Amino acid sequence: MKLVAKTLFGIEEVLSKELTELGAQNVSIKKRAVEFEGDIALLYKCCYKLKTALRILMPIHSFSFKSKKDYYNFVYRFNWSKFLSPDQSLAIQAVCHSRFFNHSKYLAQFTKDGIVDHLRKKFGKRPSVDIVNPDISIHVMVHEDKAEISLDASGFSLHKRSYRQEKVSAPMNEALASGILQLSGWDKKTTILDPMCGSGTLIFEAAILAMDIPMHLNKTFCFQRWPNYDQDIHEIIKQKVKMEVKEQSCDLYASDRTFRAVEAFKKNAEAFPNVTFNIKKDDFFQIKNHPAQFLIMNPPYDLRMRSKDILDFYKRIGDALKQNWKPCEAWIFSGNIDAIKSIGLKTSRKINLMNGQLPSKLHKFEVYEGSRRHK
Repeated sequence: MKLVAKTLFGIEEVLSKELTELGAQNVSIKKRAVEFEGDIALLYKCCYKLKTALRILMPIHSFSFKSKKDYYNFVYRFNWSKFLSPDQSLAIQAVCHSRFFNHSKYLAQFTKDGIVDHLRKKFGKRPSVDIVNPDISIHVMVHEDKAEISLDASGFSLHKRSYRQEKVSAPMNEALASGILQLSGWDKKTTILDPMCGSGTLIFEAAILAMDIPMHLNKTFCFQRWPNYDQDIHEIIKQKVKMEVKEQSCDLYASDRTFRAVEAFKKNAEAFPNVTFNIKKDDFFQIKNHPAQFLIMNPPYDLRMRSKDILDFYKRIGDALKQNWKPCEAWIFSGNIDAIKSIGLKTSRKINLMNGQLPSKLHKFEVYEGSRRHK
């Protein structure tokens, strides 16, 4: 069975590795997606186990078209009753890069018309639309004159782990945070600290990664309403996923200089009753003799701040690393690519990523007691 896992720019290789470790076959990296093959058990497992996937799609209808009318006819003539009954609700997400469709919402509406017209013609009634909790979720991708229509296995974006009850400023996408941790090569055992933790996404994702915590165990997936749903296999996979959760084997530290962030972290940590977090109010620039030698952070990069202020802020980060964190390995993710240059330390690795629509970079800094050559 051909399947597609959608992800974010820059972490496709991480997702590819995750899929390979789960047993996926013929894994192929695409832009913001990874194609692979597997059986229905693997599809169920992906929805629970993948940390960097946004959606798991099962393609059901691919075609080339010459006009909008031609597109509609391809949709209308497809046998939708194999996958959807008129008594069910549906939702459609669409992505388009095409001269025929200049807006994804219009494409979604246009596709919905073809589907419901087909079912109305066949059964005398049509399915309803439910964009919040649909029975069947359909994903449409149109690139120029080629279309691929898929069933969305979950019906919701898998990055939504549901632990983030409190937010501070603009929180990081959870799949991106997990991707950053995996790109860093953190071994899931070394003591880790996020000294600018905000509402805690990076450290919570570290816990999920280290302990292999499935965050969607209590959710209902759209695949449970597919005609080929196998409840027995699903229950076996679900029980296996529960049993594979590991004991905590690393110290997880987080700090922030504001009470608001610390309180938000504590509230969100309630979703992890079996995990011990070390959280306190602290200013990164004042921390000394900390037990962590692996730092990961997403500093503020407010582009509305005065240029001098933000450059000085990042320079202070570099100064603090040199003065208070020898030795350490620090990974800094920022959407202010100019400001991160002000850290003043040699970068041993740079990775291009996207934070929403903002081009961003992940930088690795290694701080030694002696010279790099001596190290």
